[in-house]
Amino acid sequence: MQSVKQALSKLLGAEHVLYAPGCGVKLPIEGGITEAVTVAKKADVIIAVVGGQESMRSVDATCGENKDNTNLNLEAPQQELMTALFEIGKPVVTVLIDGRPLAITEADHRSASVLYAWLPGEFGGEAIANVLTGKVNPGGKMPVTVLRHAGQIPMRYDLQPLFDEPTHMAEYLDRQSIFPLYCFGHGLSYTQFAYSDLTITPHLSCEETLEITFRVQNTGSILGEETSQVYYRDCRASVVRPMRQLAAFARVSLAPGEEKTVHFRIDTAQLAFYGLDQKLCIESGKRIILVGSSCEDIRLQGETLLTGPRSEVKHRRFFPQIQILP
Repeated sequence: MQSVKQALSKLLGAEHVLYAPGCGVKLPIEGGITEAVTVAKKADVIIAVVGGQESMRSVDATCGENKDNTNLNLEAPQQELMTALFEIGKPVVTVLIDGRPLAITEADHRSASVLYAWLPGEFGGEAIANVLTGKVNPGGKMPVTVLRHAGQIPMRYDLQPLFDEPTHMAEYLDRQSIFPLYCFGHGLSYTQFAYSDLTITPHLSCEETLEITFRVQNTGSILGEETSQVYYRDCRASVVRPMRQLAAFARVSLAPGEEKTVHFRIDTAQLAFYGLDQKLCIESGKRIILVGSSCEDIRLQGETLLTGPRSEVKHRRFFPQIQILP
């Protein structure tokens, strides 16, 4: 296994990579921050590898089985280290290695970029180095909602807010707290993507298949992969439904300037929910369809109308058919 330092040294040359540990996961190192600042001042770019440790036994563990943690941020020595590095005034790239989503509000605000690596496994060092050097273009998306602080718990992408749009009467006095740090489905790339030509089955019975088609284009200058996401909202249900639900997603690889068609076939049984009679059912009514790069970055919007009598189903289905076409 290679550490991030070892992998970067192999790619860039050891003479181009300076290093100082700074601190431990949970404990400070005597003189560690002073040494890290001294070394960082000699560099053009600062790469700060921080986060937690997954373990059931280690005293440095911050997550793992039987390991709950009330702290959503970096541990105190790491926060102190990061603040000192930011004060140098050079670009800081924060690499976060952890098994849980952390509320890295300061790092998000002050870093040139943030790479969420989670627990990347045996080849994690090489994978991180490949992304940092541009050898690989990242295409991951957040599978969870990342909060700004513990006071936002619970916050999920599908929860109904008290108001349709954030206002001065919204849930939090602190306006920033209305929004997560990173929303569900968020993830950036070294290139950009454009969406167009959305078509949706305009109306169908409660027992038919919903078809959604749109185009995705790589408008940047390098090869990239976009995870296109489809959400829906039930506008007229007999019980309160989530404000949006993920229905399907597809990862599309595109060369610079290349454009492809993404086609989804979604069984209406996937739209089923438990009604007032506690039976799993599909109801008629309008569904708003949202297509985009994340739950907040919606690029295309349309609607479909389900008609006919209420239909009861035995099981939901969660396997939409996906086609990627030229």
